Amino acid sequence: MSAKFKLKNRENWIKFPLDRLSLDPNLMRNFLSSCPEISEDLVRTISSFVGQREYSFYLDEDQLGLALVNQKPLYIDIKTTLNYHREIYHKKGYKNEPFYKSIKSASMKVIDITCGMMSDSLLMNYWGFKVQAFEANPITSCLILNALKIHPLENFKFIPREFSWDLMDESVAFYDPFFRKDKEKTSPKKSMQVLRDFDKFSFLNRPLEIEKVVVKRPKGSDEIWEKAHHQYHGKSVRYDVYQST
Repeated sequence: MSAKFKLKNRENWIKFPLDRLSLDPNLMRNFLSSCPEISEDLVRTISSFVGQREYSFYLDEDQLGLALVNQKPLYIDIKTTLNYHREIYHKKGYKNEPFYKSIKSASMKVIDITCGMMSDSLLMNYWGFKVQAFEANPITSCLILNALKIHPLENFKFIPREFSWDLMDESVAFYDPFFRKDKEKTSPKKSMQVLRDFDKFSFLNRPLEIEKVVVKRPKGSDEIWEKAHHQYHGKSVRYDVYQST
């Protein structure tokens, strides 16, 4: 389930340094006119993040990327990701996949409470789930909004804000702190470190009244809450299923 983003060369990309966006009215105006899908409030929130000095948004026509000075921009490519999923699951199917079995429900509705770079959200959407995805990181949210402008999705709703349990309905809650700063021995790909530098992370508490919550964990890692009701094991990850009693 990789291919969740791509790296491109920066030739002909327009540069928008993050530490100048909120300070330079002309730069902000140019950025917002180039990316009308992104709100000014969301861009201004980025200024509160520590460590933004060396990072910039890069714009190549409609494609928005993020990078350090000497890196290729990181951006989300929905079309390529969905084609990848299609190649993987077209012949072998997916209904025996541990991930699919963990989130399956009568409603076929899932709330991805930590969308990240959209990898799991896009896979669930490809499998036919109605997905509502939240992302608290404003920088990642900008990349997602841009990707959705380029490739809109049916049965997919994105909310660029922090998730709260009181927003739950009959959906299954899917929670992936796998690539977050959980101080475990998992090492991210170098490209993912770009996003980790801006993550403000702490584990969510489990609300006992929510009907079903699925937590994605590295295989062999501790459960983040009490003992799960069910577990589904993949090759490198595990899905802990918690249900209301």
